Amino acid sequence: MDIFSSIPDINGDINEEIILPVQNESIRRVNIDGKRYYEVTSDNGVIIGSFPSITTVLSKTQDNTFLDKWRERVGHEEANSISVKATERGTVMHRLCELYCELPDSMDRHKRLKTTIDLANDDKEVNQHDTRSIIVGTQLFFNFYNSGFFNSIKRGIFQEKFLWNHLVYRGEDLSYAGTVDNFSIVFDGNKKKVIDFKTAKKRKSEEWILSYKKQCSAYSYAIEARYGIMPDGCEIWISNEVDNDPQCFKMDSDDIKYYFKEFMKDRRRFNNL
Repeated sequence: MDIFSSIPDINGDINEEIILPVQNESIRRVNIDGKRYYEVTSDNGVIIGSFPSITTVLSKTQDNTFLDKWRERVGHEEANSISVKATERGTVMHRLCELYCELPDSMDRHKRLKTTIDLANDDKEVNQHDTRSIIVGTQLFFNFYNSGFFNSIKRGIFQEKFLWNHLVYRGEDLSYAGTVDNFSIVFDGNKKKVIDFKTAKKRKSEEWILSYKKQCSAYSYAIEARYGIMPDGCEIWISNEVDNDPQCFKMDSDDIKYYFKEFMKDRRRFNNL
């Protein structure tokens, strides 16, 4: 018997209204030994725990040889500049996706788009960035819109939701936390799916996105832990700067279980850093 024997099976399709339990915990970002953690406090002021972010676990445990060689080749200053610009463009794209998905699912898609752009024009999170980042980030969002990606979403359950999973196995703390982009019911079989929005300089091959799959699986089990709903699958949407054809990599229930096991291996390695 191991840690995964107690993990519930993936739920079947549902059509009924989903009522989520109220979560009143407060979250504070903290820095521990140079790593990002989230301190979770209950509504009565008791600290539940400090959990490392999913992205921190993955970034600290993955093989960064290729990235280190790239930084040496282009120079650390230039590498930092490129990374910052990429982050800013990604932030703009994510915010536009968030604004769009917050609007009613029943709204006409053209009206929904116009409303999104109107909201973005006055949005502080978008306008804190330079013009170039806003233009590129907006185009990355339009790649999803023009390709009909949003049309696959039947009904949103929640988005930009902070999640945490307090997981201890045989005395070892394997807890983690993070914020999922989107969790929705899609038209394809009324399945409940985690949807993760990503940006890239160019198209990605599937072997390059293993960390994305681990990330989505961690979100999935955190959703189950916090809300009692196990996603049926995940979709990783990647919009790139080279063409107008975004990619969608799909994960089913078996993929979620497999990549969660892989993430748990990383989580254990993280404890040994």
